[in-house]
Amino acid sequence: MKNFLLYMGVFFFSLIFVLITGFQDGVKIEDKAELQSAFPYDVGFPIPFVTLDHPIIDPPLPYTYSGNCCLRYYSWDKYWYSVIVTFISLIVIIKLIQKIRMKPS
Repeated sequence: MKNFLLYMGVFFFSLIFVLITGFQDGVKIEDKAELQSAFPYDVGFPIPFVTLDHPIIDPPLPYTYSGNCCLRYYSWDKYWYSVIVTFISLIVIIKLIQKIRMKPS
């Protein structure tokens, strides 16, 4: 039961963490020339699953574009792959830490 709760907690954390990376990561544009060449731009961690496209809006520069303004393409397959990679990585790290703590000195 204890391991099940650990796995469920890590799984839900992975879901939320990966989703947030698609909206928080972005590209900072300093001038109009960068704006023309910066898109499309892929975001998301650890596998990019969101593509930002050139927005129609024209904000004051410099400006950081992210999933909040110009989301164009969302790949559910890549999202789930990112969740799985994050989940497995966190479980491995947690198990290694548990093993190191249990090791008698």
